[in-house]
Amino acid sequence: MPQNTTECHICHRASTHDNAAWCPGCTGEWQADLAFIATQWTELATAETKQARFCDIGAKILGRTTPLPFNPAAQDCRAQAIAVLAGWADDLGCHPIPTDVRALTAWLSIHAVDARTHPAATDIWAEVHALTQQLLHVIDRPADREYLGDCTSPQCADKAYAITCPTGAAVAICRHCRVEYDAQSIREQRRRHSDDQLVTQAELESVYPRRTVAGWIRAGSLLAHGTKDGKPTYRLGDARALRAINAKHGRRHANLAR
Repeated sequence: MPQNTTECHICHRASTHDNAAWCPGCTGEWQADLAFIATQWTELATAETKQARFCDIGAKILGRTTPLPFNPAAQDCRAQAIAVLAGWADDLGCHPIPTDVRALTAWLSIHAVDARTHPAATDIWAEVHALTQQLLHVIDRPADREYLGDCTSPQCADKAYAITCPTGAAVAICRHCRVEYDAQSIREQRRRHSDDQLVTQAELESVYPRRTVAGWIRAGSLLAHGTKDGKPTYRLGDARALRAINAKHGRRHANLAR
């Protein structure tokens, strides 16, 4: 391995070629976290004043204690976010430091190259990501919903109404006609369909480590099924199965996007 090639300190799956601590994929995740903080900053203010943005929240009173007129967790989250973002911006040479969080996150995102080559790059990535997780727990957000396709009932024919359900739920429902579906059956059907998709080596390497994919092909564990644009193609389900075997041996692995 060339001296200027290093393993990503975050995902440990990819390599960098500029002595940086993060690979391009993890750099993108860091910038996405910054964008999330910027877009949710108003929602944090809403949570701080104990207002409900998406649903009604009842105040629980213990004994005769009067509840505080603000949310201490949201207030602490705000203070920590400002301290972390401003502190790292200062270390990266931002002067003067913006007082607006949106401007601050934008500056950090633009200077991602400086952040990923900083001596404390791993801490920079981890602390920003931790802020997004803290925001998710503090702000008043609707539960994530899973999209499982379009409703096929006669009432919704040709109207493309979505079938949705809370993530991982057993039953999905069309909000237009209220017809219920077996969510797990739909998931398995979609999985089987995607398993049969044929992809090139380069497409597999966008999901799995390049050396891992090359090793499967070299060892004959992953067999080609046809070609696309003159390049061999491989069955997606076969790659998933091989990765599952690796996972059983305790190796790090990434979930394939559905």
